[in-house]
Amino acid sequence: MHGFVRCLVAVSFLAVAPSLSFAVDGPQEIFLSNSDVPTSVSGMTAGGSAAVYTIRSLRGQQMKFSVQASNDDCGFEISKSDQLGLLTDIKIFPATFEDQAAKGAVYKMSLYQSRTAFMENITCTFSMQVTD
Repeated sequence: MHGFVRCLVAVSFLAVAPSLSFAVDGPQEIFLSNSDVPTSVSGMTAGGSAAVYTIRSLRGQQMKFSVQASNDDCGFEISKSDQLGLLTDIKIFPATFEDQAAKGAVYKMSLYQSRTAFMENITCTFSMQVTD
């Protein structure tokens, strides 16, 4: 009898599993131009999800991140592949962050809803410019 119950539980799980979401989409890669023209990205986050981007330094020089977002609704974090922890955690906008990059360094940027915005179901709308 126990074998039948286990089999029934397994079959039930397999029937429900396709509707469950176990994975989160990976970061979206931003590609820089070889000129000094900033690369622009804009978007929004809702439902507790974050907008995550990665970017690779092409020239190994000063990287400049400029972000415009709502102070009440958004937060912004940057981390770097060759450094542990966050480079910065910004909650006041507009904001600019600069960092000396080695050629090929990968940055990960996350824009997310504040806790208040999440609780009140308000989207975080943002725009960002990156220059290498």
